[in-house]
Amino acid sequence: MAELLPRLRLFLITAVAGAALTIACSGDDEEPVLEPAVIVATSTPGVRPTSPPDASPTPPAQAQSRTAFRFGSGVAPEDRAYMQAGIDLAVDYMARAAGIDPVKSTLYAYPHPELLRIALTDDIDNPLLIDAAVRRLAVIPAEAHLGGLILVSPSTAEWQARSSVSRIRVVAHEYFHLVQMQLLGHVAERIASTPVDRERPEGPSWLFEGSADWVSWQALESAELSSLDGYLASVTVPNDVDIAGLETFIEYYHAGEDRALLPLVAVDLLVRDDVRSLTRFYESVGRGLPWREAFSAAFGRPVPSFYAELREELAGR
Repeated sequence: MAELLPRLRLFLITAVAGAALTIACSGDDEEPVLEPAVIVATSTPGVRPTSPPDASPTPPAQAQSRTAFRFGSGVAPEDRAYMQAGIDLAVDYMARAAGIDPVKSTLYAYPHPELLRIALTDDIDNPLLIDAAVRRLAVIPAEAHLGGLILVSPSTAEWQARSSVSRIRVVAHEYFHLVQMQLLGHVAERIASTPVDRERPEGPSWLFEGSADWVSWQALESAELSSLDGYLASVTVPNDVDIAGLETFIEYYHAGEDRALLPLVAVDLLVRDDVRSLTRFYESVGRGLPWREAFSAAFGRPVPSFYAELREELAGR
């Protein structure tokens, strides 16, 4: 815990308008936690951060986020700092690695879902969205919505069970969903209305979720808070779930804990450190290109070829 404190504090001091935030990060190992299906996306797999070196390097100039934070009075100061760090790290990574401007957004965090309902009612004229979100956030820790909304429920058992680094990653994951929806444009409006057992307008669910997981890992790795290579080397990828069976919303969320790990492995193989291939994919889908054609154009091989490549990769692990 102590060895992570100077680096994250330094990052936050430079990233959040010079405001010194006190952070303590735990290196506890975690496993993915199964959540119920939601409209957009909710969570990320477990984190196994590696210990950074003792010396704290001076971070590069950071992109300025455009996120407003609405915190309830019962949200702990450290959780507020974790949420701000998740946004700032994701904003900076996407700006540096992909040239993506910060998404204008609002993060709501309240200690109880019913308090969140009151806050959202003041700002959002959509009772159905609010009711659905409040029900889900009694169980899941966070989710993203159209309109630049990130909702966080720090009182859930899953949030409380996560390490400090993993809490930061949860928020970074949700921020990338906002990036995806911005790139998708009007196509993103069809995400919620598409039946859960139908082909997704935004592309396969494993890619939508796996890429948010992958970006959240990369964002934290840029601050030397975690190592994706180290994590993937330490886990066993299940062989009883095939990536082709995780394309629809219901397939992805019914796959159990495998749904968190396999898509992450798939995206890591697919993009090969080129996050711009992800943004090209979602931009192409947003312009109306069918997702399979957008996939071939962005990633340099058709979907069946990549599925075969992934199976071969997994067989050799």
